[in-house]
Order: sequence, then structure tokens, then C-alpha cells
Amino acid sequence: MTEDGISLKEQRERVTGAYLQRSISVGMVILFMYCGWITIRLMRTRPRAIASICCLLQATVGITYSLIAVSTLFPGGATCWASVWAAAVAIAVNDGCVSTVILQKAYVVHQRPRWMLVFGPLIGISIPIIAYTTVTSPAVLGPTCACGFLYPPYYLWMRFGFYFPMDVVFSIAFIRVVYRQYRDVKAKLWKRLMQDGIQVILCMATSHLICLLLVTFDVVGSFSVMVIMIDW
Repeated sequence: MTEDGISLKEQRERVTGAYLQRSISVGMVILFMYCGWITIRLMRTRPRAIASICCLLQATVGITYSLIAVSTLFPGGATCWASVWAAAVAIAVNDGCVSTVILQKAYVVHQRPRWMLVFGPLIGISIPIIAYTTVTSPAVLGPTCACGFLYPPYYLWMRFGFYFPMDVVFSIAFIRVVYRQYRDVKAKLWKRLMQDGIQVILCMATSHLICLLLVTFDVVGSFSVMVIMIDW
């Protein structure tokens, strides 16, 4: 049986996918609010730190996007296109913030080599380009992930081209720091890394690289957007 050219099975899948996506969005609202609270405390102690500013920006954008995504479930709420538009901006800002924090830390721990600064303009250029490409892509209702967008074939590879070189360079840079500190302190390595913040930054760089590969090579299919959210 079909209704308006859509089978009942597909309709059920869409409804299930929509509620699954909204449930995740509700969880994201709670998570981002908690992160926002932590960020506010961080801003009070280090208001001018790049990491503090980026965390505040990520939390703010995350809360805004999650609320928009949740509102699509209710009558009169945001449209699917509005949700995609918000996701496009949020994902681009998140990528930029993560890369900025990693770049700043790598720049400091390696005694400020000037060659690392070439990644700064690359990060700045990538944010509007990726956001624009996503916003101009048509929004669709998928059978599993509810509201999504049909990105052009080059989108994933463009994002890969922007961030893969940086992720590889930064991951290697922090692994070198870990190895250098291992030779110096050995038994106290993990404690030293936690004090320097290198442990968290290395995890960020590795996570961003893994998620980038999963999304680019479409390992998880229609749930690729969820992988990006996990990285966020």
C-alpha cells in the first residue's frame, strides 16, 4: 500500500528516523548546556585563551543547533531546511574551532615554528566554503536519518582536503612530544601529559582524524552526520 506515492514502510522508517534524530538532539541540548556551563567557568579563569573562546563558541553553536533540530518535531517549528542550514554552520564552526585549538597547542609545544602558521589561513578559508556548500545543498527527508542534505560529490573530498593534512601533521607533532617526554620523564609521563594538556589535544587530533576518514569514505553510510556530531 502507498500513500501519496510513498509506501507505508518508508513512512514508518521516516517517522522512526525522525524521532531517533530528535531524541539524539535532546541529548545534545543537555550535553551542550553542560559543556556551556563548564565553558563559562573556564572563561572566568582564562577569558582571553584561544581554547576558552573556541569552547564557548562551540557550546553556543551546539545549543542553538540542537534547539533548532528539536523544534522540527513540533508544529510550527523549524523546517528541515532550517535544520540543515543550522547544522551546516555548526559543523563548519566546530571543525574550525577544533583545528584552531590543536594548531595553537602544537605551535606552542614545538617552540612556535613559523611553518605551522600556514594552517591558520587554511582553517579560516575552510569554514565559509564548507558552510556555503552545505547550505546551498538541497534538504531531504531520508528513511533512516530523517532530515539531511544531498551534498555534491566533491563535498566530502573537499572537507577531507582541508583537514586531513592538518590532522596528520598535528597528530605526528603531538606523538613526537609524547615520545620526547617519555624519554625525559618515563614513569611520570601520563601525569605530565595531563598537566600540559597534551593528552586531551592528542585525543582531539586523533578523534578528528578518525571521524574524518569514516565520513569521507562513507563507512557508516547515512549515519555519517552522526559521526560528525560524535566528533563534535
